[in-house]
Amino acid sequence: MDDIVIDRLELDAKYDTQLDEWQYLLDTVNNLDGKVTIGLVGKYVSLQDAYLSVVESLKHAGYPFKKDVEVKWIDSSEVTDDNVAQYLADVDGILVPGGFWVPCK
Repeated sequence: MDDIVIDRLELDAKYDTQLDEWQYLLDTVNNLDGKVTIGLVGKYVSLQDAYLSVVESLKHAGYPFKKDVEVKWIDSSEVTDDNVAQYLADVDGILVPGGFWVPCK
């Protein structure tokens, strides 16, 4: 595609395109081996876009390990001492994002 654009615009290509690293990433992403489930505990889990960058970071963090990262959304207002084990029973790890400055009770 880049060669077509360069030709059409009659540009001088100074650099040879090297997409080896990009191709390696694509191959890795398309051939993930296993899954990791992360419990994302937050106050705004019903508005998943509020955590979009966090979720994308988790997914990208799984690629070097060839793991698909699945997010389990956990509403922090529903977690109690009595049911915390239920919420965390089927996750491999938890993440409690900060920065919203709204304390949990």
